[in-house]
Amino acid sequence: MVLGVVQYVVTKKHLGEAGRQPSAPSAHPRRDWACVGAAVGAVVVVAAALALAGAVIIEPVALAKRTTVVIVSVAALWFAWAFLLARLAAVEKKRLAVVAILFFASALFWSGFEQTGSVMNLFAERYTNRVFSGWEMPAGWFLSVNALLMPGIE
Repeated sequence: MVLGVVQYVVTKKHLGEAGRQPSAPSAHPRRDWACVGAAVGAVVVVAAALALAGAVIIEPVALAKRTTVVIVSVAALWFAWAFLLARLAAVEKKRLAVVAILFFASALFWSGFEQTGSVMNLFAERYTNRVFSGWEMPAGWFLSVNALLMPGIE
């Protein structure tokens, strides 16, 4: 975010109207979103009812593994479709390759960043020297480092 603001201030370039209007706007966007919300709600209600009735047993670890496979598959299929079947020009394919690299890097960063409250905290507790002049700093205090290093951002 900060680099984007710096780039804007230095170059005074921005995207203008790009992305403000869809190419084929729907005549009834509220109805469309209401249908999507109703479908998602129905799936959640049915799944919760089946789980509460004991007809379906939800195993969190297995669900997380399957969700990971689904998310990675959807991303890989989308990029494969875009590279192979979207009839992109050579320059667009190069740009899409950069997007794919940034997508992968972002996924790795956020998967590590979101571990701060669990795995990283355990690492700090077990493998970090937290003793200063005979006083031991609690491992949970490391969770505040991110907030201390980003003053003014709320």
